[in-house]
Parts: sequence; C-alpha cells; structure tokens
Amino acid sequence: EVDDYVTNIHFRLVEGFDVSGPTIGERPTCILGRLRAALDVDRDAPRARSDAFAAEIRSAVPAEHQAEFDDLLAEGRLVYRLRDERGIYSDISAIGLLRLALLEAGRRAQERGRLHQAEDILEATVAEVVSMLEGADTPTADELRQRGMDRLDRTLAGAPRHLGPPAPPPPSTDMLPPSLGRVMAAVGFCIHGLLGELDAPDGDASTVVGIPGARGVYEGTARLIRSIDDLIDLEDGEILVAPATGEAFNSMLHLVRAIVTDHGSFACHAAIVSREMGIPAVVGTVDGTRRITNGSLLRVDGTVGTVTLL
Repeated sequence: EVDDYVTNIHFRLVEGFDVSGPTIGERPTCILGRLRAALDVDRDAPRARSDAFAAEIRSAVPAEHQAEFDDLLAEGRLVYRLRDERGIYSDISAIGLLRLALLEAGRRAQERGRLHQAEDILEATVAEVVSMLEGADTPTADELRQRGMDRLDRTLAGAPRHLGPPAPPPPSTDMLPPSLGRVMAAVGFCIHGLLGELDAPDGDASTVVGIPGARGVYEGTARLIRSIDDLIDLEDGEILVAPATGEAFNSMLHLVRAIVTDHGSFACHAAIVSREMGIPAVVGTVDGTRRITNGSLLRVDGTVGTVTLL
C-alpha cells in the first residue's frame, strides 16, 4: 500500500514551489517519516489545545461580540484548508512534473557531455533549455554549475528584509464595503503573521531574542537544518534550528522538542505546527542560525521568545 501511494504521488514536490526542490520520489524517506509520525499522533490533542486557546481569546471578547467571534472562528476553520488543497493539487504537482521533465532533459544533455550533472539544467532559463536541446553551446556546463553554486550561497545567506526602501503601509480599508474590508484586513494580518520578523537581531552573546511562536520551555541540543537532506540527521529530543520550516519538515517533527527560526512570525509554519504539537517555538530571530552552532545546548522559551545558549 505504501509503494502504491508513493508511486501515485512521487511527482509532487516535497516542499516549496520551485523546480530546485526535490520530488517525493527523490526523497521517499520523507514519506516514511510522515507515516511514522502519523502512527504515534494523538489526533484529538491538537484540536483540544486549539479549542482551549480559542476559549482563552473568547473570554477577552466583550459579551456583545462573542457571537460574532464564534462565527468568524468557524469561518476561518472552514476555509483555511483551501490553501493547502490548492498547493497540493495544483502547485506542487505541476511544478514537480516540470522538474522531472527538466531533469530528463538534463540527463540527456549529460549523456552527450553537455552538462556536468543533470541537475545543472535547473539553472538554465526556458529559452536556454530549448536552445541546448537543439544543440547550442551556450550556456556552458561550467557556467550553469557556477550559477547553481551562486544560488546556493545566496539561499544560505538569506534574502534581505527589503528590496529597495521599505514599502509604505497598505491603503486604508475604510473605503471598501464592510465585508470586503474585513477580508482585506484579515489578509494583511495573516501576511504579517507569516512573513514578519524582528527588524534587526536582538539579544547578547548568550541570548537570541525572537518572536514567541508557541508556549513552553525546553532545554536540549541544537540541530542546524539548512536543507531537506539535513532532516535525516535529526535525532529524538533535539531542537530544530533553521532559517524557516516548510511542509518537508513535517516528516521529522515527531523527533523535535522545540523549534527556532530566522524568519516568520506568529502565523508561520514553525509557529503553527509547534502549537499543534505542544512544543515551544521562537521564530523571526533574523540571525539565529548564525549565532547557534550545531550541537550547542539551548534553553528555548517560547512563552517570552528567547533562546539561551547554555
């Protein structure tokens, strides 16, 4: 049954929305990790924690607005899954198929001695791929290999907070009809929750400050994760430290006891899965992966948003 399942979905990307990421068929260990996690999960615990947190928020809402709060919460829970369904059934499937087609073109180019390895074709533009298949000599194998190395270096360094000057605040929603204004305000709130982080690194030589992502305190060993393949090195009880987390991380989160990220805010992937699993998380530290080394002993306090290097 597992083999049939992997055969049917092997072309989907493990995570993200770019042809540079591997497909499930290229990383079947991720599927095994997800199945292993599913066998151990308490399916009722995340909903119980969610209901308790919703009740805590509801208690702070004035009585005359609690019915409205209930309606909005029900609406949010109903439509939230649509985002993931769109990603699974359109984006990661279509881009995964495109990746496999490009890799096949790269394999043929490698057989002709045109590339050092098939994956290098992923660094070419569409026009360059077509011209290469038609026999063009440019870009050269060395040029494409260098592009890949440059892209990896920039990925590890992370993107700047802003491209150009900071954007102005969004226009007021007051000019919109009330229902549409509410939707647009909610979208803006969620975008900030996903992409927000501290404006600059904070803390000192022994403390990394971030945004509280999920409550709780845990002490353990740091495991620095910079790529999907690093996930295989995770050991039970470790603290996952990464620039950010994504869907692929779900396959190994049953081993993790706390999460620290450079990017993200209260609604990012790391914060959401940590709250669902009941483990502490500190997100949006900006440079946590540069200040925390593999194997270092940490205390993660997700309630106040600090990571102490012990």
